[in-house]
Amino acid sequence: MNNFNLTQDEVNILGMFFDSVQEEKYDTKLSKKVFKILVQEKGIRPFKEFEKPSAFSSVIPLFRFKEQQMEQYASGVLLEIAEVLFLLTAAHVVRKENNIFVPTKDEIKPIKGICRFTLQEDCSFDNIDFAYIKIENKLAKELKDYFIPLTQNDIDLSDIPQPNDFYVFTGYPYRKSKNIDNMFETDFFEYVGPYTADKSIYDQKHCDIQNNIIIRFNLKQTTTRNGDNLKAVVSPEGISGGGVFSFSKDKKRFIKGDSSTKLVGIAHEHDGQKKIFIGTSILFCLNYIANFESEIFEYLFGQKDRTKILLGFAYYKKNQWINLKNIATDGNTMANEWEQWRDTLENGRDKLLKDGISSIRVLLDLNEMLEYCTKHKKPLNSKTRTAIVTEKMTYLMNKRLL
Repeated sequence: MNNFNLTQDEVNILGMFFDSVQEEKYDTKLSKKVFKILVQEKGIRPFKEFEKPSAFSSVIPLFRFKEQQMEQYASGVLLEIAEVLFLLTAAHVVRKENNIFVPTKDEIKPIKGICRFTLQEDCSFDNIDFAYIKIENKLAKELKDYFIPLTQNDIDLSDIPQPNDFYVFTGYPYRKSKNIDNMFETDFFEYVGPYTADKSIYDQKHCDIQNNIIIRFNLKQTTTRNGDNLKAVVSPEGISGGGVFSFSKDKKRFIKGDSSTKLVGIAHEHDGQKKIFIGTSILFCLNYIANFESEIFEYLFGQKDRTKILLGFAYYKKNQWINLKNIATDGNTMANEWEQWRDTLENGRDKLLKDGISSIRVLLDLNEMLEYCTKHKKPLNSKTRTAIVTEKMTYLMNKRLL
């Protein structure tokens, strides 16, 4: 610390502050004194990160004190709903930490707010590994001055992954974090891989295909979007709690980099042996939050904000597409290939979102559609499918299952 020409009194204040943190007796007055010494008087910036894509500006590093030293150890995602700021992360990130710190414009500060998490003491079956902190207003304002939180328009509640759809797990590997003269430098990383629906993997990891997202990722065989090999990739330890984002389902747009991203989950595990990443779906996460914060559900689905529009689109299973075309009375107007239909749907949803119109996918099973047609004596056509979508959306929103 003498590199900063500190007086003995200033050294004593810093020592008292670090002791208080170690004893889990965080002192606000001491914190303000430390901020004045290091930032206002000595001009020391406590945090610096290298440039990262604006689409991921909501992902932040998390810090803690360990063995009398502050270290960056995990990641989180800022999400603002109904003018309330939430930090989303993994449960194992917060479960045993009494003080978690986040970077603001001028200071690394302890988080203050209500914290809830899913894991219990026995976390051997931790397929659902999620936590959130409802951040108090003062700190929320400081975080929003430095980061850009996601909003409801940046999340995809109805993502229906298909094998080989690409997803990106994001965060801050702790091995890229450095403490140089009491200023932290860190770097943001993206780990991209194809979704897998391999039941054996889900069973081995005690995961649920409805509540978890698993992608394949081999550190030793990493490539760029265009297939070029990368010789070295940073180990991802430290991205737990970071965001899982989806890319456009249109593979051509993905390869070109012309692809909007949506938050679809929160990362919580990298299994190097099985060569996979695991996350918890954002749908589960928001339903978990809504159990404690009822206004969040009401805001998301327009019960409080009547100006919002939420559309539902029928979504069909790939393995039922040919049968659907053959049975539907309007089958001759439907795309020949399921992939062609899906690209048209997803590109249309992207265009609507640019106009401020949100939408969700509503999965329709062929047997379900046929039962509806029999019960209501209706032909299987676009009008009937729209009626089924409307009925399912009403049910799901009333039951808070969307």
